[in-house]
Amino acid sequence: MLADENKKYILAEYLWIIHGISDKEYQRRVWIRGEGPECDSFDETCCGFFDDYNYVFENYKDYWITDVQYQVLEKLWVKFRAFSRKHDWPPDFIDTPEWDKVTLLAKEVLQAFSYTTTYMLTHKVRQHRLRNLLKMIDIISDRDYQQRVWIDEDPTGTDFNETCNRFFDYGDRVLEHYKDYLITDIQYQALKKFWDKFSTFINENNCPCEFIDTSEWKEIMELAKEVLRASDYRVS
Repeated sequence: MLADENKKYILAEYLWIIHGISDKEYQRRVWIRGEGPECDSFDETCCGFFDDYNYVFENYKDYWITDVQYQVLEKLWVKFRAFSRKHDWPPDFIDTPEWDKVTLLAKEVLQAFSYTTTYMLTHKVRQHRLRNLLKMIDIISDRDYQQRVWIDEDPTGTDFNETCNRFFDYGDRVLEHYKDYLITDIQYQALKKFWDKFSTFINENNCPCEFIDTSEWKEIMELAKEVLRASDYRVS
Protein backbone atom coordinates (compact mmCIF):
# COMPACT_ATOMS: atom_id res chain seq x y z
CA MET A 1 0.00 0.00 0.00
CA LEU A 2 1.31 3.42 -0.93
CA ALA A 3 2.14 5.86 1.86
CA ASP A 4 0.25 9.15 1.98
CA GLU A 5 3.44 11.03 1.04
CA ASN A 6 3.73 8.99 -2.16
CA LYS A 7 0.08 9.52 -3.00
CA LYS A 8 0.51 13.29 -2.65
CA TYR A 9 3.49 13.14 -4.98
CA ILE A 10 1.57 11.06 -7.54
CA LEU A 11 -1.44 13.38 -7.46
CA ALA A 12 0.84 16.40 -7.91
CA GLU A 13 2.46 14.73 -10.94
CA TYR A 14 -0.95 13.90 -12.41
CA LEU A 15 -2.13 17.49 -12.03
CA TRP A 16 1.13 18.74 -13.55
CA ILE A 17 0.28 16.72 -16.68
CA ILE A 18 -3.15 18.37 -16.72
CA HIS A 19 -1.46 21.75 -16.41
CA GLY A 20 0.43 20.95 -19.61
CA ILE A 21 -2.88 20.21 -21.32
CA SER A 22 -4.31 23.53 -20.12
CA ASP A 23 -1.45 25.84 -21.13
CA LYS A 24 -1.05 26.70 -24.81
CA GLU A 25 2.09 28.74 -24.26
CA TYR A 26 3.69 25.71 -22.60
CA GLN A 27 2.57 23.57 -25.54
CA ARG A 28 4.04 25.96 -28.12
CA ARG A 29 7.32 26.23 -26.23
CA VAL A 30 7.78 22.57 -25.28
CA TRP A 31 5.70 20.44 -27.64
CA ILE A 32 6.32 22.46 -30.80
CA ARG A 33 9.58 24.39 -30.38
CA GLY A 34 11.23 21.93 -27.97
CA GLU A 35 12.51 24.72 -25.73
CA GLY A 36 13.17 24.64 -21.99
CA PRO A 37 14.27 22.01 -19.49
CA GLU A 38 11.10 19.93 -19.77
CA CYS A 39 11.42 16.69 -21.72
CA ASP A 40 7.83 16.45 -22.87
CA SER A 41 5.73 16.00 -25.98
CA PHE A 42 2.08 15.57 -26.88
CA ASP A 43 2.53 11.80 -27.13
CA GLU A 44 4.20 11.64 -23.70
CA THR A 45 1.43 13.76 -22.22
CA CYS A 46 -1.19 11.37 -23.59
CA CYS A 47 0.76 8.40 -22.29
CA GLY A 48 1.10 9.95 -18.84
CA PHE A 49 -2.54 11.00 -18.60
CA PHE A 50 -4.16 7.84 -19.95
CA ASP A 51 -1.64 5.13 -19.05
CA ASP A 52 1.05 6.00 -16.50
CA TYR A 53 -1.33 7.70 -14.04
CA ASN A 54 -4.62 6.10 -15.04
CA TYR A 55 -4.80 4.39 -11.65
CA VAL A 56 -5.36 7.81 -10.08
CA PHE A 57 -8.42 8.31 -12.26
CA GLU A 58 -9.71 4.78 -11.62
CA ASN A 59 -9.08 4.88 -7.85
CA TYR A 60 -9.74 8.55 -7.26
CA LYS A 61 -11.04 8.21 -3.70
CA ASP A 62 -7.67 6.79 -2.65
CA TYR A 63 -6.11 10.11 -3.66
CA TRP A 64 -8.55 12.34 -1.74
CA ILE A 65 -10.33 13.40 -4.94
CA THR A 66 -13.90 14.41 -4.18
CA ASP A 67 -16.89 13.36 -6.27
CA VAL A 68 -17.25 16.93 -7.55
CA GLN A 69 -13.58 17.04 -8.60
CA TYR A 70 -13.89 13.63 -10.21
CA GLN A 71 -16.87 14.71 -12.31
CA VAL A 72 -14.85 17.58 -13.80
CA LEU A 73 -11.86 15.28 -14.29
CA GLU A 74 -14.05 12.72 -16.04
CA LYS A 75 -15.29 15.33 -18.52
CA LEU A 76 -11.69 16.13 -19.43
CA TRP A 77 -10.82 12.43 -19.69
CA VAL A 78 -13.66 11.72 -22.13
CA LYS A 79 -13.05 14.84 -24.25
CA PHE A 80 -9.27 14.43 -24.36
CA ARG A 81 -9.52 10.72 -25.18
CA ALA A 82 -11.78 11.39 -28.17
CA PHE A 83 -9.50 14.22 -29.33
CA SER A 84 -6.24 12.28 -29.02
CA ARG A 85 -7.61 9.44 -31.12
CA LYS A 86 -8.03 11.82 -34.04
CA HIS A 87 -5.08 14.19 -33.62
CA ASP A 88 -1.40 13.70 -32.82
CA TRP A 89 0.46 16.67 -34.35
CA PRO A 90 0.29 19.86 -32.18
CA PRO A 91 1.18 22.36 -34.95
CA ASP A 92 -1.94 21.25 -36.81
CA PHE A 93 -4.42 21.42 -33.93
CA ILE A 94 -3.15 23.82 -31.26
CA ASP A 95 -5.26 26.77 -32.49
CA THR A 96 -8.41 24.85 -33.38
CA PRO A 97 -11.74 25.36 -31.54
CA GLU A 98 -11.81 21.66 -30.69
CA TRP A 99 -8.46 21.89 -28.85
CA ASP A 100 -9.64 25.08 -27.12
CA LYS A 101 -12.44 23.03 -25.54
CA VAL A 102 -9.92 20.50 -24.22
CA THR A 103 -7.66 23.17 -22.72
CA LEU A 104 -10.63 24.90 -21.07
CA LEU A 105 -11.72 21.64 -19.47
CA ALA A 106 -8.16 21.14 -18.19
CA LYS A 107 -8.30 24.62 -16.63
CA GLU A 108 -11.59 23.70 -14.96
CA VAL A 109 -9.95 20.64 -13.42
CA LEU A 110 -7.12 22.75 -12.02
CA GLN A 111 -9.63 25.23 -10.60
CA ALA A 112 -11.58 22.38 -8.99
CA PHE A 113 -8.37 21.30 -7.23
CA SER A 114 -7.37 24.90 -6.36
CA TYR A 115 -4.10 23.98 -8.02
CA THR A 116 -2.37 27.19 -9.05
CA THR A 117 0.52 27.57 -11.45
CA THR A 118 2.65 28.85 -8.57
CA TYR A 119 2.00 25.68 -6.59
CA MET A 120 2.79 23.50 -9.58
CA LEU A 121 6.01 25.31 -10.37
CA THR A 122 7.05 25.05 -6.73
CA HIS A 123 6.48 21.31 -6.91
CA LYS A 124 8.58 21.01 -10.09
CA VAL A 125 11.37 23.17 -8.64
CA ARG A 126 11.53 20.94 -5.56
CA GLN A 127 11.53 17.82 -7.71
CA HIS A 128 14.34 19.25 -9.85
CA ARG A 129 16.38 20.25 -6.79
CA LEU A 130 16.05 16.82 -5.19
CA ARG A 131 16.98 15.12 -8.45
CA ASN A 132 20.11 17.29 -8.75
CA LEU A 133 21.08 16.52 -5.16
CA LEU A 134 20.83 12.79 -5.87
CA LYS A 135 22.92 13.26 -9.02
CA MET A 136 25.71 14.76 -6.90
CA ILE A 137 25.44 11.89 -4.42
CA ASP A 138 25.60 9.46 -7.33
CA ILE A 139 28.90 11.07 -8.40
CA ILE A 140 30.23 10.76 -4.85
CA SER A 141 29.34 7.06 -4.89
CA ASP A 142 31.09 6.33 -8.21
CA ARG A 143 34.83 5.61 -7.98
CA ASP A 144 35.24 5.23 -11.77
CA TYR A 145 33.62 8.62 -12.41
CA GLN A 146 35.88 10.25 -9.82
CA GLN A 147 38.98 8.82 -11.44
CA ARG A 148 37.93 9.96 -14.89
CA VAL A 149 36.72 13.46 -13.98
CA TRP A 150 38.29 14.45 -10.66
CA ILE A 151 41.71 12.89 -11.22
CA ASP A 152 42.14 12.59 -15.00
CA GLU A 153 40.25 15.90 -15.53
CA ASP A 154 37.74 14.83 -18.16
CA PRO A 155 36.02 18.19 -18.93
CA THR A 156 32.67 16.57 -19.75
CA GLY A 157 31.97 15.81 -16.08
CA THR A 158 31.49 17.76 -12.84
CA ASP A 159 34.77 18.32 -11.02
CA PHE A 160 35.29 17.80 -7.30
CA ASN A 161 34.86 21.41 -6.18
CA GLU A 162 31.72 21.89 -8.25
CA THR A 163 30.30 18.60 -6.99
CA CYS A 164 30.78 19.75 -3.39
CA ASN A 165 29.32 23.20 -4.07
CA ARG A 166 26.23 21.77 -5.74
CA PHE A 167 25.80 19.09 -3.09
CA PHE A 168 25.75 21.59 -0.24
CA ASP A 169 23.64 24.09 -2.17
CA TYR A 170 20.92 21.58 -3.00
CA GLY A 171 21.24 19.56 0.18
CA ASP A 172 20.98 22.44 2.63
CA ARG A 173 17.48 23.36 1.41
CA VAL A 174 16.32 19.77 1.02
CA LEU A 175 17.38 18.70 4.51
CA GLU A 176 15.90 21.77 6.18
CA HIS A 177 12.46 21.18 4.66
CA TYR A 178 12.65 17.49 3.78
CA LYS A 179 8.94 16.80 4.29
CA ASP A 180 8.14 19.38 1.59
CA TYR A 181 10.17 17.19 -0.77
CA LEU A 182 8.08 14.11 0.18
CA ILE A 183 11.16 12.47 1.67
CA THR A 184 10.32 9.73 4.17
CA ASP A 185 11.86 9.58 7.63
CA ILE A 186 13.96 6.57 6.59
CA GLN A 187 15.26 8.40 3.51
CA TYR A 188 15.98 11.47 5.62
CA GLN A 189 17.96 9.45 8.15
CA ALA A 190 20.14 7.95 5.40
CA LEU A 191 20.68 11.38 3.84
CA LYS A 192 21.47 13.06 7.17
CA LYS A 193 23.95 10.35 8.11
CA PHE A 194 25.73 10.78 4.79
CA TRP A 195 25.58 14.59 5.01
CA ASP A 196 27.25 14.66 8.42
CA LYS A 197 30.00 12.24 7.44
CA PHE A 198 30.71 13.93 4.10
CA SER A 199 30.70 17.45 5.63
CA THR A 200 33.24 16.47 8.26
CA PHE A 201 35.45 14.76 5.70
CA ILE A 202 35.43 17.69 3.24
CA ASN A 203 36.39 20.14 5.97
CA GLU A 204 39.67 18.24 6.31
CA ASN A 205 40.28 16.99 2.75
CA ASN A 206 40.13 18.88 -0.55
CA CYS A 207 42.42 17.01 -2.92
CA PRO A 208 40.84 13.85 -4.43
CA CYS A 209 44.17 12.41 -5.56
CA GLU A 210 45.16 12.18 -1.89
CA PHE A 211 42.05 10.53 -0.48
CA ILE A 212 40.23 8.70 -3.29
CA ASP A 213 41.62 5.29 -2.27
CA THR A 214 41.49 5.71 1.49
CA SER A 215 39.27 3.55 3.69
CA GLU A 216 37.49 6.63 5.00
CA TRP A 217 36.50 7.69 1.49
CA LYS A 218 35.32 4.17 0.69
CA GLU A 219 33.04 4.40 3.72
CA ILE A 220 31.62 7.68 2.40
CA MET A 221 30.98 6.12 -1.00
CA GLU A 222 29.09 3.28 0.68
CA LEU A 223 26.96 5.78 2.63
CA ALA A 224 26.23 7.58 -0.64
CA LYS A 225 25.05 4.30 -2.16
CA GLU A 226 22.78 3.77 0.85
CA VAL A 227 21.13 7.13 0.19
CA LEU A 228 20.59 6.23 -3.46
CA ARG A 229 19.10 2.86 -2.55
CA ALA A 230 16.78 4.39 0.05
CA SER A 231 15.66 6.96 -2.54
CA ASP A 232 15.17 4.32 -5.25
CA TYR A 233 17.40 6.50 -7.42
CA ARG A 234 17.87 5.52 -11.06
CA VAL A 235 20.46 7.12 -13.32
CA SER A 236 18.68 8.95 -16.16
